[in-house]
Amino acid sequence: MIGAVAAYMSGSFFAYFFYDAILLPILIGTVSIGLYFGKKHKWTKNDGILLSVAFTVGIAVYSAYTAYAYRPAVSFDGKFGTFSGEVTEITNYENDRAGYVLKGRINGDTKAKITYY
Repeated sequence: MIGAVAAYMSGSFFAYFFYDAILLPILIGTVSIGLYFGKKHKWTKNDGILLSVAFTVGIAVYSAYTAYAYRPAVSFDGKFGTFSGEVTEITNYENDRAGYVLKGRINGDTKAKITYY
């Protein structure tokens, strides 16, 4: 189990540092090196498969989050637009400060949940 978690975390690590264009060769190379290392240390076939799958899932989860959540959100950085929605939560803090959670749409198109302090 520890090996699978370490492989998953390694996949996330590699996905963070290497961009889309070179991600596939990095994936193939790293899995190949891992399988070679495993064979040398007498891992079973199931160990190699489990670690390879965990590594690949780590890359896939990180890449999917980046493509479907992170990049659309940062595409609005530095641009003007509109937000329409409703306040769904208010949290009061000391010294007349508050936090608001807003749910709605940016430019009438993109669903968003915004926390404003």
